[in-house]
Amino acid sequence: MRLITILALVLSTNLTIAQIGKAEDIEKPTLIGTSLKSGSGLPRLEYIKRNGKRTYSITYRNLEYDNIKDIKSIEFEATDEELQYLYNFFKESFGREDRTLTVGNARLVTNSSDENNMYVFVYYPNEPNGWFYLGANEVDRLFGKLGK
Repeated sequence: MRLITILALVLSTNLTIAQIGKAEDIEKPTLIGTSLKSGSGLPRLEYIKRNGKRTYSITYRNLEYDNIKDIKSIEFEATDEELQYLYNFFKESFGREDRTLTVGNARLVTNSSDENNMYVFVYYPNEPNGWFYLGANEVDRLFGKLGK
């Protein structure tokens, strides 16, 4: 009897400090658009609906490094109007230098020397910064405004 009590105590202790949790299904995001005509690739804009709100993510390949594929994301919650504001921010940045906008916990700085090309620098508070490139039509595709 004493052996059964000790065994039960040891087993229950091990179960309470287990480091592997319960498996859960991951909700697949809804793709709004990518910058490429093919509809694949990066940057891409997608969202997941959580608690009645949309959490958006812009995922891009950080072009800071030539030999490393560093994939980064900017996550933020937005209404349709706020998403349109972000789209307008990008569209109005072509041909203008150094515009800035806070999106989620990141600060975006756009730099464009002409009407067709733009660099988007992304500054994060507690992690390495990044940047990516957008062309004028790529912004439309990214926001789902053009056919693929």
